[in-house]
Amino acid sequence: MLIVAQNRQAVWNADNISKIHVTGTGTGIQAVERNGSGGELGKYRDREQCTFVLGMFESAVSSGERTFTFPTIEEIGHRIIHRSSGGGKRHGGS
Repeated sequence: MLIVAQNRQAVWNADNISKIHVTGTGTGIQAVERNGSGGELGKYRDREQCTFVLGMFESAVSSGERTFTFPTIEEIGHRIIHRSSGGGKRHGGS
């Protein structure tokens, strides 16, 4: 799989990556290569957004996608607000 950084300025070969993790501050996602080098894949508002994006990445890997591009905050904003734990569409009720 090819992994494209959020800023579209780096493409990583997933075969060379040993770890992808949320940074200690909880606002970034970094890749670490087998040789110890690494870099930022994306920067987000908070840990919740980072965790959400890692879930998106996991789904892409599980489904065998050939490329994953780390989304911008704007691209994920709508998805986080409207996600539901029960699946399907949820609407406000009375």
